[in-house]
Amino acid sequence: MGKNLTIERLTNEAKFLVDDCLFLLSKDEGRMGTYVEKLKKLLDEVKADMPNPPSRNTGDVIGGIFSISIPNQVDVKNPTKAVNKGEHLKKGERLKSEREKAVKVRAKPMKVCGYCEEKTNEHTKTTCPKDPKARKKKKATPVIDV
Repeated sequence: MGKNLTIERLTNEAKFLVDDCLFLLSKDEGRMGTYVEKLKKLLDEVKADMPNPPSRNTGDVIGGIFSISIPNQVDVKNPTKAVNKGEHLKKGERLKSEREKAVKVRAKPMKVCGYCEEKTNEHTKTTCPKDPKARKKKKATPVIDV
């Protein structure tokens, strides 16, 4: 089913040897250059011996490294889209922080209440808390999803 275990062990050993050489030669520029030239010559020799090189496609390379193959049938499908924070409240709007709300209120020009003559953004003549005939502002009831 999987890759040949001997080849896999030899591949791992080769990777460790190259990593060790690179670590040891990391401070010596001249010997590092010589080492790289030797690796290039070895690569050219290997390419000359291999008439049909293996595929370099990303899927093939990853499959070779991890000893896996692409399945014929897809068993797992992508999940459905989750509901983002506040998406169920109003379409196109997001939940705003208290600071953001305060900045928005502060940016509005102050208006004078027609009943109590107070400069405010909180109420108008029709919603003035001091006027007994004024209609009361309805408080928003929280939406509870069950």
